[in-house]
Amino acid sequence: MHEHASGHIGCFNPSGSLDFWISDMTYEYYLRVIRGAVSAAWDFGISLVLYSGGPQRCEETLDRIAGSENLKGVIILGDWFNQGVLRKISAWGIPAAAVGCSVSDRISSVSQDHRLGGYLAAEHLIKRGHGRIAYIGQADDPVSDSGRFAGYLDALKHHGIAADPRLWVSAPFAEGGGRRAMNKLLARERDFSAAVFFSDNLFYECFEVMSSMGLRVPEDIGAVGFDDTLRSICSSPALTTVHSPLEEMGRRAVEIVTEQNPCAALQVQHEVLPVYLVQRET
Repeated sequence: MHEHASGHIGCFNPSGSLDFWISDMTYEYYLRVIRGAVSAAWDFGISLVLYSGGPQRCEETLDRIAGSENLKGVIILGDWFNQGVLRKISAWGIPAAAVGCSVSDRISSVSQDHRLGGYLAAEHLIKRGHGRIAYIGQADDPVSDSGRFAGYLDALKHHGIAADPRLWVSAPFAEGGGRRAMNKLLARERDFSAAVFFSDNLFYECFEVMSSMGLRVPEDIGAVGFDDTLRSICSSPALTTVHSPLEEMGRRAVEIVTEQNPCAALQVQHEVLPVYLVQRET
């Protein structure tokens, strides 16, 4: 354990309560980030305190803990663009890092290479002989989705395959969004043999629709997800997916915040961690 003064880092996610994260496997993403952050905090001899409950509640918490000598820094989880809160954090002059994407030029960030992931996913399907590849995106996560979609297009272009907008659909994050998106895509007359899915969780929603229509994966439709969740390993068929370095993102956020020299000007860093393809049965 490093010899650092005791204190804590505030970890904020305004998108829901902690109980919801734990009870809903959709939030495996956040739990893996937190696991990496907790591990790093332990190494530095400090605590990680989780705050949640919506943007307003998080803003009230920030006001309450501002100026605390025990607060060593702040970590923001998710693609959160509450500019009022970001301005407060910047004005404090306290070390801060966002996990998932860059939210401000004055706040450090740790993210993953979404574009590379989209490229690897599409290229895997192309190498398996697929030429008509759909893309099922996530409407409520424009930063990550635009990167993954751009990588998908890069792969098509690199391999001389024309992009077809009829094969692109976007699903809202709300429950049932993936099923509605897949129904919409299949209603256009199925003219694709494979699909890149924004996330593993989105694939499994769509998989329900495909199965109900007698479509088999991968025999009828090849598939690649994103995030490398536990379900992708345990399901049948086991899902080929892009591994997201979520634990490492959480760890690096804590390291960036904790390693700042309190006697020097804040150093803003923006890190993009690599991803890789995990090839399984699809």
